[in-house]
Amino acid sequence: MKLLLITSTYPTPQAPRQGVFNRLLVLALSKSHSVRVIAPVPWTSIRPLSAKKFPSRAEDNLVIHPTFYYPPRLLRWTYGSWYWHSIHASFRRLTADYRPDVILGYWAHPDGEAAVRAARSLNVPAIVMVGGSDVRILAKDGKRKVAIQSVLQNANRVVAFSQDLAKHVAQLGVPSERIDVVYRGVDRSLFKPRDRTEARASIAVDAGSILLVWVGRLVDVKNPAMAIRAVVKWKQIYGQRFRLVIIGDGSLKAGLEQLADQLGVRQCCSFLGAMPHAQIANWFQAADLTILTSHSEGVPNVLLESIACGTPFVATDVGGVREIADPQADKLIAADDVSALQDAVVAKLADRSGYLRPESTYDVNDLAKRMTDVFEKL
Repeated sequence: MKLLLITSTYPTPQAPRQGVFNRLLVLALSKSHSVRVIAPVPWTSIRPLSAKKFPSRAEDNLVIHPTFYYPPRLLRWTYGSWYWHSIHASFRRLTADYRPDVILGYWAHPDGEAAVRAARSLNVPAIVMVGGSDVRILAKDGKRKVAIQSVLQNANRVVAFSQDLAKHVAQLGVPSERIDVVYRGVDRSLFKPRDRTEARASIAVDAGSILLVWVGRLVDVKNPAMAIRAVVKWKQIYGQRFRLVIIGDGSLKAGLEQLADQLGVRQCCSFLGAMPHAQIANWFQAADLTILTSHSEGVPNVLLESIACGTPFVATDVGGVREIADPQADKLIAADDVSALQDAVVAKLADRSGYLRPESTYDVNDLAKRMTDVFEKL
């Protein structure tokens, strides 16, 4: 089957680590299908001096990176039209020799709108995949909600990455028989159990340290400040043995470092920035716990990766997190409750039950098979 994915949540020359889960899905689907990708790059992320040099195609010639033009922070409900007009020429060139059987859009709006319009122009089916905030947060805005409803109702099928997201999609007027719940998968060749002492040696972490790992974008919805504030108590209890490692980049980084200084916990907090998946796997394997502090989520890949490594987590009870939590291994807390986070981590670190989580079933190759089942429904 010939597939075309349209999404801006995908690795690009300027942001090679974003949307890695979509690239993994494309690679897994490519084992059984022919796949092409249109992954536009926002014009605001292209430096004026290098705009003319920005590549239109990736080296493998399977991914196209047109420029997405739009009015920043204005008229967001119109972004679907801006998106479609931005990619239209590239789409026409691609489909001149490659006619897809199905067009996929990841993220309901604006990507999903462009995917539906592209599919209608070729008279082929459209599948829109929703990831989290696109239906949980963006749909709260009146005009944006109307745009998102139109996309989802006009798609042939909607893939939700959790039961919670499926409920939100249904509330936006999509019949349940057109909604498929498919959980994401991870690269099990990287994310797998490993001896913790060996993992710590590979990243130069002392075997006797208490190590917590937080992974994600440093943006408001991920609420990383909650983790920094919680360190105050953990430092008091565990002293110099304690370490919180924060992996990821974002607009809040400088402010978080300043907050850690103000709270007197900077020496316990390591800001490592973004890093390749292979290195992130080492940190999950080495950690005592993974923590997640988000205000909103679908089913976060970082927790699926932690599960695959056999590392328990303490996470805010948002979105579809409860659907993947193991009550014997993990703890859920209320969003923005710093005290609950502190206490849950202390309780988990004191737990000596020896419980071993069952082997993870969240594999990207299984995800590709489940997506193929959705294609066959069309």
